[in-house]
Amino acid sequence: MDDNEKSLNAYLRRRWESLKTERSQWMKVWEDISRHLAPDMGRFRQESKAEAGRRRDKAILDNTATRAMRTLAAGLHAGLSSPSQPWLEFRVSDPNLRDQPEVKTWLVLARDAVLEVFARSNAYRAIHTLYEELSVFGTACAVIAEDFDTVIHLHVLTAGSYAIATDSRGQVNTLFREFSMTVEQVVDTFGEENCSDHVRNQYRMRNYDLEVVLLHAIEPRRPQDRKGRVGAHALPWREVYLEMSQGQDRVLRESGYARFNVLAPRWIVNGENVYGTSPGREALGDVKSLQHLQLRKSQAVDYQTKPPVQGPANLKGNNTALLPGGYSPIDAAGPGGEVKTVFEVRLDLADLTADIQDTRGRISRTFYEDLFRMVTDLDRSGITARQIAEQHSEKMMLMGPVLERVQNECLAPLAEMAFEMLLAADVLPTPPEALQDGQITVEFVSILAQAQRQAGAGAVDRWLATIGSLAPIMPETLDKVDPDAVVDEYAQMLAINPRLIRSGEELDGIRTARAQQAQQVQQAEQQAQSADTAKDIATAQAVAPEQTNTAQQLDIARFLGG
Repeated sequence: MDDNEKSLNAYLRRRWESLKTERSQWMKVWEDISRHLAPDMGRFRQESKAEAGRRRDKAILDNTATRAMRTLAAGLHAGLSSPSQPWLEFRVSDPNLRDQPEVKTWLVLARDAVLEVFARSNAYRAIHTLYEELSVFGTACAVIAEDFDTVIHLHVLTAGSYAIATDSRGQVNTLFREFSMTVEQVVDTFGEENCSDHVRNQYRMRNYDLEVVLLHAIEPRRPQDRKGRVGAHALPWREVYLEMSQGQDRVLRESGYARFNVLAPRWIVNGENVYGTSPGREALGDVKSLQHLQLRKSQAVDYQTKPPVQGPANLKGNNTALLPGGYSPIDAAGPGGEVKTVFEVRLDLADLTADIQDTRGRISRTFYEDLFRMVTDLDRSGITARQIAEQHSEKMMLMGPVLERVQNECLAPLAEMAFEMLLAADVLPTPPEALQDGQITVEFVSILAQAQRQAGAGAVDRWLATIGSLAPIMPETLDKVDPDAVVDEYAQMLAINPRLIRSGEELDGIRTARAQQAQQVQQAEQQAQSADTAKDIATAQAVAPEQTNTAQQLDIARFLGG
């Protein structure tokens, strides 16, 4: 091991400890949330793989919060990134290129190819898990890796197993995580020659299932680290796998990426915090209260159905006598001969049940369960999806900042990386020449994205309705409306496929042809009218042959073009 490797090992260890210190207070909250809401999510203690399956749900007596979290994750998945329909479009930032048919066709082909990659890989399964982590802990994380068979593969991490850091703009740019692999997995992944002596010895002794602790780090390369280096070692982001076993730190692999290959969406970020807050954290108090209420309700039912009793000493140990139908002859005349309860418990279960229902309702609203169940719970006979979206536009506006953050920190980077991988693999058709220097952006057209836009469409509807009511008495108000601009804005708000909209050149050609046709019809009508007028004049002259004055002849000749 040379000095450079020793220095790198020491640096990675030092930064990992620093990131864990910053994360320590969040870990306590996450563990509390996990215990009461999602016991199978999160890793907060060092445990072997054999301990991973132990039961963790003993604190949960009522699973309302868990089901609400599942509904929120499923709603986000169906509303933002549904596998059953296109949820993104590629657009060019240059407005002069948007209407070119070859550009629109190529962008649609690129969109379809990216969605096909997501469908063939584990992307959709991983995205759903990210939504669950996001709903519970407020921060989710996945590493995007290239895959020979499926183009991409996402490795989803759970809370407590990783730590992140942000740049000066608050964007996540660093990931460190500690995990374990078996000796056989380490050798197969990194090669026996790159492993430490300890791993090589265990492998040769066939201790294949012995666990080895690894540190995985992805962070920006500093300029001094890139100087004089070539290939992957000169790329902006560095990826390092460090073996940490038996005190033998050893770099197993160091590589690099042109862009940050980590998805780290956060629910809501307050101030300069690195990690996000979540509905799970917001609902934690109600979740604990609900568990307590259910416990007390169960105890109250037990006290009323099987209360503690006192009676004659000869009944001691004769438990069957106290069961329904049991019989024990006793001397009722003797002192203490009667059997009676030690104390009376007469709790009104209706009030307790109402309190439980109120707590469940608060938890449901915290997880937006009412929003994502609105389509199934609403009587939809004779109602359109547009009307449903309008009725719940206020609720959608509440989720607006969260949806934008999820799109910007998760879905957009994922789509961009898949697009770049397809381009690098030369899978896509050759882009049109006009796109060589054009900047391509991702635009989302999912159900939730459309619902957000439809709030703006409602404002346009009201504006047009107001102008329509004024037009009969003030026709000049119509001059303020640009019909083409209204159609374009409406199409964008409703996420209409660009292929359904004619380009400016096509529109100009259609309107020019229509104007020429109208002009020809007008000319034909004028010629027909002129012929009819001439015929009427000729008829009149035949009936009344008297001479007209010179001025009348000149007027008729001028009218006929003579």
